[in-house]
Amino acid sequence: GLALVASRLSGGFRPFTAPGGLVEGVLLGLVVTPVGEEFLFRGLLEGLLLSSCGFRVAVVLPALLFSAVHALPFLRAPPAYLACVLLSALALGLLAGYLRAVSGSLVPAVAIHACFNFSGLVVGLLGL
Repeated sequence: GLALVASRLSGGFRPFTAPGGLVEGVLLGLVVTPVGEEFLFRGLLEGLLLSSCGFRVAVVLPALLFSAVHALPFLRAPPAYLACVLLSALALGLLAGYLRAVSGSLVPAVAIHACFNFSGLVVGLLGL
């Protein structure tokens, strides 16, 4: 649903980081990015915070930083689109952080991240 809303608000904006082809989009969106970002935000950062802070701080702080980092490619996007991207990234960050914290594993966080990216990829490919 979030991918459809974002698509409607994009005004045709395409971030400079958007992959060029289908194979590149699938590899980056479903493998490289989910593994890399989840390792950084949920593995390293959340792992450190879980051992030194409370559960809430360990889940919320990385999610906020994750959302903020996702603003960079969209700074020139229409404001409503940027807001949708940031809210989507925050929702993903909170969900992935919660799943990582309760499971003790990065696998659920990587899986849900890949699902989020997959929905965006499908919406983009179908031109919805």
